[in-house]
Amino acid sequence: MTTTGTIKIPHILPLFTITPIITISILLISIGNMAYGETPTLNQSTITLNNFVAVATENASNVRIAEADHRSAIGQLIGGTSPLLPQVSIRDTQFLHSETPAQAALIETQGDHNTQLSVSMSLFNGFGNVIGLYAAYQGASAASDSLVAAKEDARFNAQTTYIAALRAQDNLKVAREAELMSKEQFANSQNLFRSGLITKTELLNSEVNYLASQQNTSLAQLNYNSSIYNMENLVLQTLPYNVALTNIPIPRVNNYSYSQLEEMMINNRSELIALSKSANAQTSLVYRSISNFLPTAGLTYTKSLQGDSIASPGDLLDQQEGVAFVINFDIFKGFANVANQQTSMANAYRAKHQLIALIQTMRTQLKTSLETYSIRKGLYTTSQKKLETATLSYQDASRRYKEGVITQIQLLQSFTNLVNSQREFNNAKYDIILSIFQLERATQTVLRVDAQR
Repeated sequence: MTTTGTIKIPHILPLFTITPIITISILLISIGNMAYGETPTLNQSTITLNNFVAVATENASNVRIAEADHRSAIGQLIGGTSPLLPQVSIRDTQFLHSETPAQAALIETQGDHNTQLSVSMSLFNGFGNVIGLYAAYQGASAASDSLVAAKEDARFNAQTTYIAALRAQDNLKVAREAELMSKEQFANSQNLFRSGLITKTELLNSEVNYLASQQNTSLAQLNYNSSIYNMENLVLQTLPYNVALTNIPIPRVNNYSYSQLEEMMINNRSELIALSKSANAQTSLVYRSISNFLPTAGLTYTKSLQGDSIASPGDLLDQQEGVAFVINFDIFKGFANVANQQTSMANAYRAKHQLIALIQTMRTQLKTSLETYSIRKGLYTTSQKKLETATLSYQDASRRYKEGVITQIQLLQSFTNLVNSQREFNNAKYDIILSIFQLERATQTVLRVDAQR
């Protein structure tokens, strides 16, 4: 056996096991290919993550393309059974005119209709047909795994889009609250200025802070609108302006080591499984190219009926039938077989190293995702403490400002720290959720406790 990383590329199965496997596989895959689930409906007033992901996955163009590739592979698999089955043909010939006296005499004596039935069966072609069918089976199975991988990509893309919209929604809320607070501060500064308690510079600073908060709200609104448009693009429908997105608490995830996650990745990633099967198919085609150098054997049964009319058996004047056993051996075909063998070997070599490269790329992605998740957990804890401190600091600054202990500049600084801390906390929260989804995509495993796909 050939081993690449920890993905094993098996050799061709024993020939006596291929026929039942292929037969059962065709039936099962064909039945599965005909079963189409209904596209789930998206509730436009309140959208949950699971409902959005389900609809977005069903409508993803890459999933539709993968479904088409899968059905095409099924067709190739079914077509691959043809060389192993008997070939039956009927040919009817009616002689309309003849220039030669001999042919005219033959038509006169035996009739002007000739009907021929032919049944042929390939007995041996160096196992090329069986190996080709096995390769088609591997291709269809790989296409099925590629379809699963496409759905996983679509699911992750939908999760990312939903998280982006939630992030934008929360940041818009923070911006609006900050605008209201800065508006109140500006109104209070106007009263204090009219009373002669603050300078005009302090009043202008308060006004600048209010105008800046208005700008931040406009930008946050634009970002939120864009995130909703991105959601609409995935579900292929228009969402209402006031759509409500269900919030997501930070999921609980068990502690996994890198080796545990790597094992999940190797065993579960559909891309690896699909490419492994494709490599196996390419390897089998190398064996099929070798079979081109071997002789072929076939059996043919022919029955020929000739008479005045095909519709009237009583008019038939002559019947002939025969059975032929044919052996053919190509001595030289202009190096076509050699070229085909070299191409098959090159394709198998290429598929093998594609698999090696993909495994290494996925390992790098997994390491990055795991490290990102670990760092973001720490950043979330820090941002949470920072927000708590900034909230207490602003409350204290507001009290001391009213008492005339601190200046307005100090109050505005405390206010800015609070708003920034709220944004950082929101970003840290959604960053950690996103990193969990990234880990789940990297391993193609649900790592969230009590979560389902």
